[in-house]
Amino acid sequence: MFSRPTIRLILPVVIMASIVRPVLAQSGPGEREGAPVRRTHTIIHTDDPIRVDAIADEPIWLEAVPIEISFEWQPGDNTPAPVQTSVRLVYSDDCLYALFQAGDPDPAKIRAFLRDRDQGTEDDQVGLMIDTFNNTRQAFQFRVNAAGVQMDAVFSDLYGFEDWSWDAIWESAARITSEGYTVEVGIPFDALRFPDTGDVQTWGILVFRDWPREVRHRLRSCRTDRSNATLLNQVDLLTGLIDIRPGRSIELDPTFTTIRSDQIPEGGLFSDPRRTDLIKGGTESEPGLSVTWGITSNLTLNGAVNPDFSQVEADVAQLEVNRRFAISYPERRPFFLEGADYFTSYAPLVVTRTVVDPSFGLKLTGKEGRHGLGAFVTRDRVTSLLFPSNQRSRSTLIETPLTTAVFRHRYDLGHNSTLGLFLTDREGGEYVNRMAVVDGNLRLNRSTSLVFLLGGTRTAYPDSLSARFAQPSGPFSGNLWYGMLMHNSREWMYSLAARGLSDGFRLDTGFAPFCNQQDYFAHIRRRFWGEAGTWFTRLETGPGIVYAADFSGNLLSFNISYGVWYYGPLQSSLNVQVSSQSEAYAGREFTVPGVQLQGSMQPSGHLTLALNAQAGGAIDYTNVREADQLLLTPEVEIRLGRRFAATVRHSYQRLSNGSQEIFTVGLSELRLLYHLSVRMFARAIIQYQSIESNPGMYSIPVNPRNNNLFTQFLYSYKLNPRTVFFLGYSDTCLGGDFAAGIGRLSLTRTARTFFMKIGYALTM
Repeated sequence: MFSRPTIRLILPVVIMASIVRPVLAQSGPGEREGAPVRRTHTIIHTDDPIRVDAIADEPIWLEAVPIEISFEWQPGDNTPAPVQTSVRLVYSDDCLYALFQAGDPDPAKIRAFLRDRDQGTEDDQVGLMIDTFNNTRQAFQFRVNAAGVQMDAVFSDLYGFEDWSWDAIWESAARITSEGYTVEVGIPFDALRFPDTGDVQTWGILVFRDWPREVRHRLRSCRTDRSNATLLNQVDLLTGLIDIRPGRSIELDPTFTTIRSDQIPEGGLFSDPRRTDLIKGGTESEPGLSVTWGITSNLTLNGAVNPDFSQVEADVAQLEVNRRFAISYPERRPFFLEGADYFTSYAPLVVTRTVVDPSFGLKLTGKEGRHGLGAFVTRDRVTSLLFPSNQRSRSTLIETPLTTAVFRHRYDLGHNSTLGLFLTDREGGEYVNRMAVVDGNLRLNRSTSLVFLLGGTRTAYPDSLSARFAQPSGPFSGNLWYGMLMHNSREWMYSLAARGLSDGFRLDTGFAPFCNQQDYFAHIRRRFWGEAGTWFTRLETGPGIVYAADFSGNLLSFNISYGVWYYGPLQSSLNVQVSSQSEAYAGREFTVPGVQLQGSMQPSGHLTLALNAQAGGAIDYTNVREADQLLLTPEVEIRLGRRFAATVRHSYQRLSNGSQEIFTVGLSELRLLYHLSVRMFARAIIQYQSIESNPGMYSIPVNPRNNNLFTQFLYSYKLNPRTVFFLGYSDTCLGGDFAAGIGRLSLTRTARTFFMKIGYALTM
């Protein structure tokens, strides 16, 4: 009666509906109760100067009424906090001040390490989150660890997303005492966005503390309902702020970058392996200027002329052997990181690593009333292209200048819902790609949301590229649809989702390495919470089903899995999943069973251990046959004292067919970091990859051995996020067995780069 593809399509829905229906029929205690009671705290004004030095010697602190951090929300469920913490808040005409006093029964166990900015989230820390518009959608977050390391982010309650790329210029100081530690914070109003009014303002506020010991105790100033998927509608209120004005200043960030790259002679390594001397490159020096202008209290314009889009940290190396689809790397360039939350959605519609080598950039972000806006334009010196399919993806880079324009509008509906629009345009030479997508995030109740996206693209490639990569000639179109129902409460978490990308869909401003594919997902987890002193703090378990087919109904993959997630003492976590998957590739259907394990442990602040392991069946995509695979990735971080850290990470991958080994890959990374102060560090990164292939197991010629070595050294000084000095060096080496009569080649340096950057933040 039903075809096999049809049965596979409806089976996940039937199974998960039978599980989810009784869950939907239940309402936890939090859902039957009314809205949470939000306490109100009144802040006082000071005309006297406050020195941010973690010494509470100003008389105004004695007048401020303390807010107690009284509740443990993890692992306890609104249980009394195990340590005493209070915060006092005052404000001047231009700054918000906070004084945290964190008691500790054993100050010798305080985890206070010097780290780079935004990197101290595993240490003892305190912080505050302020919803300046009091609209329960977005908040500014400021944290400081016990060594004085600053961390700041924009928190999106709508997406549950912390944007750590956001950086403000603010003051902080920390001091460890015989009774615990003290943190003092000064946040200029220029760094925030809030209503521009002379009336008394009321903001949402949450103050919190992390106390990591045998387990990580997470403490808050308000009760937290675990059946409420939103946070900001539960936090307290801060009132009494009057006659304050948000920043509309102009910030100038001039930079000066000098770089010299030395390369092997063109064709030299492979035409004559004895030629290993590098040709000294010319020194390129380029001044740049970035400007940030607060057009209104809520809208910010960023512009850059000869911008510095340099990346001063190496990407974490990933295994790329025997992969069907392209890999995405995170963005690290400052221009794109600022305001990244405005371009967020449940699909990667905007991935700025698609902008490779821009010569200028202009960006507008902000919020007016219920309208959130984000837009940017860049001019790229080259054009990067990704050609997707449901079998493999391919990519290329062409020397054609490219203009990219992105527009994002998001409208607030009710208390916690939104509707939005994405418009993008990429044009260069004969190439063009345009996209229009509407999206929505509808909050059905405190635990359940419905997310959707619907849109399409129109693309045209140059005829030569169309022929070379087997792409349609002339303009062509494609569409995207996506929907997901999510539930997240104290005992249950589930999601039902469907997604489709037609054959002509090209997400060139984002990341979609496949097309002509429709997917259906169903996942459910049951949560159990441990009591104090038990062998677990949280336990989750449940099944998952994923079905994928092309638009003709042909199977691409069908996966059934079951997982267990464990969280317990020693800040340990363990996830074990077993799965069985049917996968179609190159006209054949393969059965791929497997087991995956992910675990980590932090026995002390000085040692962190992690392991990712995967074993079972696989597909040898190069030779189109069944195979067995083993993946192991152990990682160790060691901290000696408060200043030195070493991280070792090794990835091992082996693919075999019966008793015959096809290839093995080893990818090792060593990171050494020494902090001279909270603002200054020196870092070394060494990445080494070795690939050993068995030519007799391949249907195409392969090199028996390939070696790659990458090293990077960096000295960094940051007075603040934009007043910086970087001095760096990197090089790459290549070795192995090569064809065409070259024979064996030991590791030979093929390139090296010297780098210096100076940046300065000037506010007018």
